[in-house]
Amino acid sequence: MTNLTLYDRVAAFLVLREFKFMANKKPENMSLETSMAELEQVVEKLESGELALEDALKQFERGVSLVRASQQKLDTAEQKIKILMDKNGQAEFIDTSIENLD
Repeated sequence: MTNLTLYDRVAAFLVLREFKFMANKKPENMSLETSMAELEQVVEKLESGELALEDALKQFERGVSLVRASQQKLDTAEQKIKILMDKNGQAEFIDTSIENLD
């Protein structure tokens, strides 16, 4: 690390600090976009195969928490859309789930 410029060291510190902050934040308090970005990082770490078993389990647990919180956010958004469509007298909500796309 001695060959890095001061700018590089500060940038690396800020990235590491942001990652640690993001990893310690509760998924239910994160935006959907932030949750999805962290989930991508978790998947990359798990797929690398370089984690010790205990670390892999922690990452897997974090990933499950991120998925559950993200799904909850999506479900809430879907409910809001249904309510808004009903209030505005628009046509019936169309179910676009994969199972109903025949």
